[in-house]
Amino acid sequence: MSASKVLGDEDLLGEILRRVDSPTSLVRAALVSKSWLHTASARDFVRCFCALHPPCRHLLGFYVTGDCVPRPEFVSMPALEPHDRELSAVLRQASNSVLEAFPEYSSRVWDCRDGRVLFDFTETVLGTRRFGVRHPDRGVSELPPMPSDWPDPEPQCPEAMLLPDDGNDDATCYRQALHGGRGLDMATSSFFVIDFPEGVAYEYYGNLVPCRGDGSVLYLFHLKGDQLCVWLRRIVDEHGAGEWVLRDTISLNETCGHLVESGMLEPAAGHTAVATVAGVGDNAEFVFLELFGDDGVFVHMHLSSRKVERVYQRDPYNDEITEVYPCSMVCLPVFPAIDEGEGGQLHQEEAST
Repeated sequence: MSASKVLGDEDLLGEILRRVDSPTSLVRAALVSKSWLHTASARDFVRCFCALHPPCRHLLGFYVTGDCVPRPEFVSMPALEPHDRELSAVLRQASNSVLEAFPEYSSRVWDCRDGRVLFDFTETVLGTRRFGVRHPDRGVSELPPMPSDWPDPEPQCPEAMLLPDDGNDDATCYRQALHGGRGLDMATSSFFVIDFPEGVAYEYYGNLVPCRGDGSVLYLFHLKGDQLCVWLRRIVDEHGAGEWVLRDTISLNETCGHLVESGMLEPAAGHTAVATVAGVGDNAEFVFLELFGDDGVFVHMHLSSRKVERVYQRDPYNDEITEVYPCSMVCLPVFPAIDEGEGGQLHQEEAST
């Protein structure tokens, strides 16, 4: 009797289900009855559950953008699982429906988080730059105009525009630019000056790329010759204090040489490096590289496993800077649908929350 009172109370049941150890266990518990499924699949409950049990992110694809790319192009990652393939196709269709509304060479993608896409656009090729965010479930919202005193970036210096983690924030984005060592604390949105690690310098577009981390952590990708170094710095106070730590060093000839015909990466004319960093994943989980000397081949490397695969090849007539913006989404629990026809029984057709 007491067990029935507890499990029949949606609030108490929710507190119990919130403490199961994984999304898989939550889905199994939801199969007990319609009332348990109703509690477990409620949007607010799923949001709280994911806060306690952070779900994994799936890399579905990436946006290719640049000065000589007529419109940002969404490219799916190879060898996706069936469910991820469906999500990737939906994202591609939704993005195309928005970006194709603008003239060629008048829009570009800046960031993508959990299905949200930050892009800039103009009504004409030479018009005033404006920013918008495409949401997976709310369409497009335009951000407020940029401040009039917003400084222009230094020529040829990397610049990033970043979406906030809060998916309900429709009026904010962050700007990050490298000006001889200037950084941004993602947690507090405060600005301060950070020196580069000793021996690290900006040489050309794509040899030095910042990367966001969880909390007040900043990563930095540095490419020199065929050596890719990943640096990590924990911001310990509001003044940017902290020390750079070398987290990883990777030889691109050892990891990527087999992907080119010669078996050896060769520097491009006027460069000592053999590649450029085209895009990075949060927490330095992965990196996209464009290999020089092989007709613009782009590869994806997972840093922990060193697994490398070809993912894209640029137009041979395009010799301008081309960038890649990863598109990852959180993998939420997937619950069975309820058949309302006969007795409201559960069946195996899946329905995503």
